[in-house]
Amino acid sequence: LYGSSSDQSCPNEVFLADRRNMTAIPLYTYDTEPHLLSQSRVEDNFVPTSHFDSNNMTFISGGYYSFITQGAQVEGWGGLVGPSSYGQPDVQFEFEEKPSRWHNHSFLNLSAFFIDTYPVTNKAYLKFIFESGYKPKYSTNFLNHLKIATTNSDEQPVRYISLSDARAYCNYYNKTLPRSYQWQRVAQGPNGDRIFPWGNDWDLNAVPTPDTGFSMREPPDVGTHPLGASAEGVHDLVATIWQLTDQFCDDHTCRVIIRGGSYYRPNSAEWYLPSTYRNDEQQTLLLFSDALDRSGAIGFRCVVNSVPLAA
Repeated sequence: LYGSSSDQSCPNEVFLADRRNMTAIPLYTYDTEPHLLSQSRVEDNFVPTSHFDSNNMTFISGGYYSFITQGAQVEGWGGLVGPSSYGQPDVQFEFEEKPSRWHNHSFLNLSAFFIDTYPVTNKAYLKFIFESGYKPKYSTNFLNHLKIATTNSDEQPVRYISLSDARAYCNYYNKTLPRSYQWQRVAQGPNGDRIFPWGNDWDLNAVPTPDTGFSMREPPDVGTHPLGASAEGVHDLVATIWQLTDQFCDDHTCRVIIRGGSYYRPNSAEWYLPSTYRNDEQQTLLLFSDALDRSGAIGFRCVVNSVPLAA
């Protein structure tokens, strides 16, 4: 099609030569054992000052905390074969040698911190935009729910924000996103023994009514379900909106841990993204771009750390 077959500049010959090189080594000679890529946390690189507004924040005492959690990835229970058969991994915390599905640090030394009592609301985020002049680099889907004539209210949790959008908000107010184990410490309470923020038994009155339809209804205002508050009075931790925490990356991909699950549970969705209503479960969101990462089911809250975080 492109001339003489001996002409290496022809696209067909270049392609075929490349295929020959790729197939020169028989497949059976390659290692068949899966090897996990090491991950590292992506730090916020924000250094807060001592000045912050603790209004609408809850103080969480520090101390040794037993952090035990597991990922909830779909089709992860079978795990990997061979020596790596410890379950489909999600992330690799700084105290772990490799990525894993199960995470256990029995003596995590947490410093005291403040956490937002409620998820960040539409009103609070719009106030931040007005004060800071924030404009995302890529605006596709940014605050998408506010662009449609719906029943949005000021006190609903803000949604359709990316990890960058959430960090920009927290940093502006001298805060950061919580780490996954901070979020879990808040949900489990000072004794670290609660299955759900309010106790050990599921309570339908503590969370919004599940939405199983194809079109997601608007979330309730924050604080609408006071029975769902944690031991220290932090609200809307589970079954309201997923909440952004830590980001981890390997050589190829990045993901963010999302906690708490959402009230939006369309039919068959549990197969694609299992909910994590229990305090000792976490889910991850594979990151693509700010535009694609923005979701109507994901929001956030911020923390303020008093001293260096954990040892």
